Order: sequence, then C-alpha cells, then structure tokens
Amino acid sequence: MTANIVATTSIYGKTQAGRIPADGVDVLINPVGSAKVLRVSTLLVSNTTGTTNADIIAVVRRGGITGASSIYFDGYSGYLTMNSASGLTFAGDFTIEAWVYIDSLPNNFGILETRSGANQTSYMFYITNNGFYRLAWIDSSATQYSTIPIFLQRWTHVAICRSSNVLSFYVDGVRDNGLSFVNTGTFTPSNANPRIGRLMDGHYANGYMEELRVSTTARYSGDFTPPTTPFPDNEANTTLLLHGDGANGSTTFTDSVIAPHSFAPSGGIVVKTSQSAFTGNETRIAHRITVPAGGTLAVLSKENPLYLESGDRITCFASADNRLDYVCSYEEIS
Repeated sequence: MTANIVATTSIYGKTQAGRIPADGVDVLINPVGSAKVLRVSTLLVSNTTGTTNADIIAVVRRGGITGASSIYFDGYSGYLTMNSASGLTFAGDFTIEAWVYIDSLPNNFGILETRSGANQTSYMFYITNNGFYRLAWIDSSATQYSTIPIFLQRWTHVAICRSSNVLSFYVDGVRDNGLSFVNTGTFTPSNANPRIGRLMDGHYANGYMEELRVSTTARYSGDFTPPTTPFPDNEANTTLLLHGDGANGSTTFTDSVIAPHSFAPSGGIVVKTSQSAFTGNETRIAHRITVPAGGTLAVLSKENPLYLESGDRITCFASADNRLDYVCSYEEIS
C-alpha cells in the first residue's frame, strides 16, 4: 500500500488478563466515516519477568456483515430441551461451535449439556467463570479449561473440535495451543433429552446464542477466520444447527439439518432481534502473537502491519496469564 503518512502516534497499556477494561474503553478506534486508514506498524510486548511464552490475542472489531436475530436466555429459567440425543455420540472427529454473547456470568453458561445428572460421566460444553471467563469441557476422563479469555458483552465465536484424536478449544478462530490434548474415547450422551442453555447442576445461560452447530467431522485443525454469515442448512455432516432465527419474541426454534430435532422451550427463552452476531454491529477478528519468556518482541512490523479502516477498532490485547506492558505505534495514512 502506497501511503501518505499524516501522523505517527504511540500508545501504552497493559494486556487484559481474561477481562475487558472496567470502563469498556477500546485500545484504538478509527471512527466510522473516517477518510484515513490507521496502520498499526509496531507492537512491543514486555515479557521480561515471565517464565513461559505468552500468547497475546490482538482483538479487532469490524462491522458490515448481515443477519437478523439470536436466542435470548434470561439467566435463571430459560433453556431448550431436545427431543432426542441423535447425532450427538462421537466416536471420532467432531465439532461443537456457536456464537455467544454473555451479559454476565456469575457461574456457568451452558452451550450443550448431555449429562442426566450433575455427576454423570457424559459430556458438556460450556463457558465458566473459573479464574477468568473461558471455555470448559467435561467428559468421563476429566474437566478441561481453555487458556484463552472470553469477554462479556461481546459476540464471540467458540468451538471445541476433535481432529485425529486431538481435542482443541477455539476462541474467535484462535486455537488454544496451551490446551490441545489427545483423547480417543467415545463420547455418548447419558441424557436422552440434552439441554441447551442449562447445566444439570442448575446453572443457566445469561445472554444470547446463535448458530449452534454440531458436526461429525473436524471443521478446524488450526487458526481460522470466524464465519461472517450463517451456516448452511442440511449439510451431510451436520447433526444439529440452531440458527436462532425468527420474529422478535418467538418461542419457536428450528433445527436446520437433514434429520432435525425438536425443542421444548422452558422459562425465559425467546428469539430477539436486538442482538445478533451478524447484524453489522461488528465481528471479532483475533490475531495470535507469541512473546517468548524473558524478552520483548516486536510482534507487528512495517513489513507485516495491521490496517484499521473506517469503523474498525482494536478492543484489547488479551493475555490469559499476565498483565503485560505494551507499546503500540500506528500511523494515520491517506
């Protein structure tokens, strides 16, 4: 890109350890309607006191995609019960994924619960407030926690995927290299009527969910760009697909697969058109950066910059384990 540099600016801060700033202020914004492009040319992150490498996630918000609605869970009574557990037994590769927007999280946000009791050795996929907000998975062998933070009041794409016997978490397309583990077992629901939005120990989802998809294939094996449109209907390897479409206030929920399930809503669960991952508000693009232990590294450079166009912003630089000092330099170009 041929650039006319208008101004160069440096900003200073700390990476966010599993949370957003209390005041909700973004790191850097290029306002909607701006005629300038911001080129983030250098990011220096100090990990001089760290004993292990630090994964930094540069979170970029970008608008302009289309969609309609999502499923709202009230946090204390709302959930869906499936009429069967068909298509939810996994002997090999599989993927469970969704877009989620968490209003608050005093305990856990259940995405898919297949246990018949709180201590059953089946499986569940959920978000927990355990040290910080993050993905969690329970099966018959163990409870696993992601090391990548999830932020409140932000649309986030989350996934768990088993590919060639390796089970991995993904947050906004970033694979959690800190927790990818070998697992060769068969995952079988112990509940004939799995639940969406409620765990068997009584914790309810509080917020929004859409595009909940279960696949009997490994959709991902490394970092990827999260989808910017709803998933396609009736794919051969998809066994559950809940778009969350419908009129505002609707309590009708449709499974858009070849052999669909039906859903029984309970409590405060409705379709809402006020929130969607695809309303053009924003999508989240995550860039993984690894800073070695005991050092400072230029993780972006003029040879590999990050461009922010009109309406784009960097929400934060996220680090799961430490609040690391950074210096970010950018140029206004035209």
